[in-house]
Parts: sequence; structure tokens; C-alpha cells
Amino acid sequence: MTAKLKNRNSGSLLNRFSRSVLIWLLPVVIVSGVLGYFMIKYISGSEVNEFLTYEMDRIIDYSKVHNDLPQYQMVADILPGKQTGKPFFRDTLILETGDMEMAPYRELLFPLEFDDGEYTIVLRHLLLDRESVIKGTLLVTFGLSLLIFIVVLGIVPMVARNVWSPFYTSLGLLRGFHPEKPLPRFPQSDIVEFSEMNDSVGKLLVRVKQDYQKAQEFNDNSSHEMQTQLAIIKATTENMLSVDERSVPQEWVEQINKIHQSASRLSQIQRSLLLLSRIGNREFDNNQWIDVKKHLESTLQFFDEMIEMRNISVQLQLDECKIFMDPGLANVLLNNLVKNAVKHNLDNGFIDITLSEKSLRISNPGIKSSRSPETMKRRFAKGPDGNRGVGLAIVDQICSIYDFTFQYKTEEENLHIFEIFFK
Repeated sequence: MTAKLKNRNSGSLLNRFSRSVLIWLLPVVIVSGVLGYFMIKYISGSEVNEFLTYEMDRIIDYSKVHNDLPQYQMVADILPGKQTGKPFFRDTLILETGDMEMAPYRELLFPLEFDDGEYTIVLRHLLLDRESVIKGTLLVTFGLSLLIFIVVLGIVPMVARNVWSPFYTSLGLLRGFHPEKPLPRFPQSDIVEFSEMNDSVGKLLVRVKQDYQKAQEFNDNSSHEMQTQLAIIKATTENMLSVDERSVPQEWVEQINKIHQSASRLSQIQRSLLLLSRIGNREFDNNQWIDVKKHLESTLQFFDEMIEMRNISVQLQLDECKIFMDPGLANVLLNNLVKNAVKHNLDNGFIDITLSEKSLRISNPGIKSSRSPETMKRRFAKGPDGNRGVGLAIVDQICSIYDFTFQYKTEEENLHIFEIFFK
């Protein structure tokens, strides 16, 4: 089982991309709205200026031919005298009697001679008021924003999902990769970056598989050879110890016992290290739903004799608990925790085990350690009574694979508490 599988939709590439685009588009839409307001205002003013200029040219041409003004509504006023030397525009407000509001107008004043006199002609045209421009700008901005949201949230993810489909296919193959399984075949892609990525990852997986096989061969060979030699040492020392004690000096017996004990301990350490290596290589993948309560009760029965010999009382509070993991690793996990609680307990001590639906808690009295709890979870951590081996390291490794939280702490000076929180 892989370490925690996250929901791809919660933080996927496409969602991140869409959110980032929306965040960056927000100021763009605001700035576009402001620019749109001034653009609409400028365009409407330019159109009015162009229209008034066109009307001025028509009036001037008509006056040259007929020496009079045309009967045209655009002439707002005729001022006597030449009040300007050249045409110019100006803005003004005029009261609209219909709704009794001031309306903005654009006026064009230009000089004109007709009927033997000089006059100033005033042309006038209604402008868009500020409120109308703002409403138009807001309407355009809202429509544009709505269109952008539809594109970013709907069309862009659909297009991006199609473009990124080779990536997700390769990602799915990588998730299911294991060095003991055949190498995955990545799909061909006409996108250069994806094609190069698949080639690079494919070459990397080949090297990983080769290194894994070499490591497996080394572990198997070294384990076999070492166990064979240790078995010979243990058998030889056992034969020497079985000889009549009167024919063997006492100091020899003590030395032979030390050799036998060291060989037995070295054999156990070698098996533990091999187990750690197999756990790290994810060789245990027979995951299924297991009953932790039954496995725990079976483990306690295995240590019954040792518990009775040290007169340790066991207090149990076991609820039903089912977790999804390899049964072999579950047995290793519980065995190491119970063994640690028994081995490092005090004579006439106790073991308190509490199992709930989501956690397992084991506490026992023991000699106070000068090392931190996190240090004691490392391989071959030194305890107050010597080397503690790899038991807790194995527990910590198994918990990390299944994303369990493993905590070790001490209370009341000599109370050691081990707690595992399941997912």
C-alpha cells in the first residue's frame, strides 16, 4: 500500500492553474473596467466631435452658395459678431425640462460670414452622461468577467485535461510501479516535454529495477551465508557445552557461553535488519482488512510464559478495530511493541494496553532513559540498559509506510508510553 493517497481534485494541477488564472485576472478585469470607462467616454466624444465638424462643413458650404443658413436643427444659436477666430469645442450643461435634470452637451463654435454680416454659429449635440457611461462600462465588464469565468472554469480545464492526459497516464503508471513488477510502458505523446519526461523516467526506472535486484541478491546471499556461519558457530558451541563439564575448564565454559549468546544475538540482529530492508523496499503488499484485536490477543498469548516469569500484570481494554494492511507486517508491528513492553519492563510491573477504533496505546514502567523518545526510535539506539536493537525502528518504519502516527513518550519519570494513531 502506498503512503497516503491524496485526492487529486483537492490540489490538482488543473485546479491550481484555474485558481491562479482567476486570481491574476481579477486585477486585470478591474483595470480593464477603468480603461473601458475612459475608452467609452473618449470614443463617444470623438464621434460627437466628428459629427459636429461634418455639420459645420455642410453649413459653410451651403452659406457660400446661398449666402444664408440652412434650415437645420443642429444650429443651436447664432451669435452676432465674430467671437472666435477659428472653430473650437466646449462642453456645457443644459437643463432638460422633461426630467428637470442637467444634461451634458458638446458645442462647436465657428465664425461664418453671410448676408453681409459676421456671425458665430453654435452647433450642439447631446453627450453620454457619466451615469450612462458607468452603467455601460459595468455591463461590459460584468459580461466580460462572466465570459472569462466560463472559459477558465469550463473550457480551459477541459482543454488542459486533454492536453495533460499523457501526464496523468504516466503518473498513474508510476504510482503502480514496483521493482518486482514489469517496467511500465509509457504512452507516446506528440508533446515534446511529455515525451522527454517519459524517456527520462523510463531510463530511471530501469536503473532503479537493476539496483533493486542487485540489492535483493546481495541481501539474500549475505543473509544465507551469514546465517549458515552463525548456525555453525552456535552448533559448535552447543556441542562444546554438552561435553562433560569436568573435562572443560570453567573459564572456557564462560567464554563459550559468551560466543553462543553473541552468535544468537547476531543472528537475531541480522534477521531484523533484513526485515527492515524488506519493509523499506515495500515487499509486503498483501494488504487486507485485519482484526487488530484478534492479532493482539494472539501476540499476548505468545508472551504469556515470559510475562508470568517476571510477574507482570496485564491490563486490557480492547475495542473492535480493523485496519487495512499486510497481515505479516501487522504481526511484526504488534510483536515488537509487546516484546518491547515485556523486555524493558520492571519485575512485578504492569502492561496497560488500550485499543480503540483509531488508536493503540501500550504503557509500561521501566528504567528512565536519558535519551529523547525520538532518539530511541532509531536503529540500535542506546538505552540505560544498553543497546535497544531495531524493534522500535521496525515499528516506526511500518507506521511510516501506512501513514500511521507513532508516538513514544515518558511520563512520571519511569512510565513509557507507545501510541499508534491509525488513519
